[in-house]
Amino acid sequence: LVGGASVAWSLVVTTAFVLIRRGSWARPRRARPPIGSVAWEMTATVGAAALLAGVIGALLVGTHWYWAMVGAVAAVGGAHVTARLIRGVQRLVGTLLGVLIAAGLLVLHLPPWLVIVVAVVLQAGAELFVGRNYGIAMLFITPLALLMVSLASPVAPEMLLRDRVIETLIGVAVGTVVAIVSAGLRRRSA
Repeated sequence: LVGGASVAWSLVVTTAFVLIRRGSWARPRRARPPIGSVAWEMTATVGAAALLAGVIGALLVGTHWYWAMVGAVAAVGGAHVTARLIRGVQRLVGTLLGVLIAAGLLVLHLPPWLVIVVAVVLQAGAELFVGRNYGIAMLFITPLALLMVSLASPVAPEMLLRDRVIETLIGVAVGTVVAIVSAGLRRRSA
């Protein structure tokens, strides 16, 4: 209920600001620019990576398959294949190190109020680094995600940490393969 209300409120505020900024409550009449071939290629690449990683993650692990999808999408995010490969490596290494940080935090069995304080600090760190170095940002994002999951539905920390590592490996591997295949197809059609 609170989550739905938060989303609804965010939509109302965003819509109001957009309409006020335009100075009109009328719908804009400008035609949308056509979507170019690069956008279609990126859409297909991201969609294929997410779908494949999600299916493989669900079949192999089953519990947190969406982590595989996010890992795959991260690995195909980039202007060219080299940038995509670098981002995949950053996702993998940052997540593996972030899992170690999360393990240290989870073993402390922090009270919920302190988990929230730690989460705020981790979120601030993630925001500071996500635009500069994705690998460093993952040192904050991974423990943040794992702490929030453990707070929302307590499970054995070992299982949570194992799932994060396996699902990330699946996602980055799938994303890397899709990025390489996509680059090869693009070169062939050029």
